[in-house]
Amino acid sequence: AHFKIVLDDKPRNVASLRGYSYDTDGYFAQKVMVFELYDEPQQKPVRHFDSSRFDDMDDSGLLSRIARMVQEAGEGNRHATLLKAARLAGGYVAANRLDESTVVCALETLAGEWPMFSKSQKTIKDGIRYGTTAPIYPQERTTPLKIKSKTLNPLTYKTYKSSVEPVERIDTTVSLVVTVANMEELLAAQAGTTIRLDPERLKRLSILPHYTEDYPADWDLPNPPDAIPSIRQHFTVESYLAC
Repeated sequence: AHFKIVLDDKPRNVASLRGYSYDTDGYFAQKVMVFELYDEPQQKPVRHFDSSRFDDMDDSGLLSRIARMVQEAGEGNRHATLLKAARLAGGYVAANRLDESTVVCALETLAGEWPMFSKSQKTIKDGIRYGTTAPIYPQERTTPLKIKSKTLNPLTYKTYKSSVEPVERIDTTVSLVVTVANMEELLAAQAGTTIRLDPERLKRLSILPHYTEDYPADWDLPNPPDAIPSIRQHFTVESYLAC
C-alpha cells in the first residue's frame, strides 16, 4: 500500500514479487535500494473571515476585534490572516472609522512576536492599501414606516342636465347643379356650380382592339444613338361625346 501498487491477494509479501521478461538483452539490477516513505502532510483547513459581522458594531470595538483575529491565527495561517485583518482595517480607515497609525501600531505589535517581522510589516502595508480601495461604511438602520390603513368612501359625482338645448348647425353653402348638353352650355356655367351632363344626349363610342393594329410603322424602327428615349403607350379609349 505504501508503494501505491495494486498487488494480487497471493502472496502478500512484496519480496516475492516476480516478473518475467522475454528480452534477451534486458538489464536487471543486482543491487536495489529501499526508499523510505513519509506520511503526506495533511492540509489545514483555511478559515475565511466574514467582515459583515462587524457592520453593526460600534467603531470603538473594531480595533479589538481585528487584533483578536491576528491573535487567534494558526502557525501555518498567520500571513493570510494578517493580510485579511490589514485589508479589513484599511476599509475602516478609508471610511474614517479607524486611525491608520493606530491600526499599524497594533498590528505590528502583534506580528512582532512572529519570525520574519519585515515580511509581516509589508503584509500589513499591502493589506491596508488594498482595503482603502473599498471603504466599509456603517449600515444605516432604518425603521419601517407603519401606515395605518383607513377605509375611504369612494367619491360620488352628481350628474346635472344642461338647460341649454343644442342648436343644429345649418350649412349655408348652396351648391347649384346645372345640367348641360353641349360645350357652349358648359362654358357658360357659373363658377362654383356642379356640372352634370345630360344622359339622354350622350353617346358612348368604343374603340375596339382591331382599330389599333394599324399603328405608325416608324414605331418599330430603332432610335439613333443620340436620341432621347421615349415611352409609347397603346390604350383602348372610351369617350363620351355630346350630341
